[in-house]
Amino acid sequence: MAVTASAGEAYLEPLLVGEISGSFYVPAYQRGYRWGEVEVRRLLDDIWGSRDRPYYLQPVVVKRYGDEWELVDGQQRLTTLFLIFQYMKAEGLQSSGADYRLRYETREDSAAYLEELDPDRCQENIDFFHIYEAYRCIGAWFDGHGNRR
Repeated sequence: MAVTASAGEAYLEPLLVGEISGSFYVPAYQRGYRWGEVEVRRLLDDIWGSRDRPYYLQPVVVKRYGDEWELVDGQQRLTTLFLIFQYMKAEGLQSSGADYRLRYETREDSAAYLEELDPDRCQENIDFFHIYEAYRCIGAWFDGHGNRR
């Protein structure tokens, strides 16, 4: 993973979405996952609009945290991409999910929930609710656009 460091923070050099790898740590000061339909659809529309050209995320700001990357900015985007990869794997559009993982300091169960999205558990807490709603939005978006790798 290419990194440029500045004032204790690191900026990932441009990576294709599919090249994101490693372990990302979401510290307690980060809010929980709260993207709604508008943000999820906007990200999917941007990726779709790239029409097989490389698609790069907006900057994701990280800093080294042991053997992980602490997410300073970009948690909502990386979580949504993780959900997109999970959806594509579940629907047979690709053989594996995301090549990275997310770990949350204060919401430990959220990482496991991302791996196993159980609709019966989506009302357990506000984070599960938003994660599952984003996943449902992803499914609806793919249904409307046709499945494309």
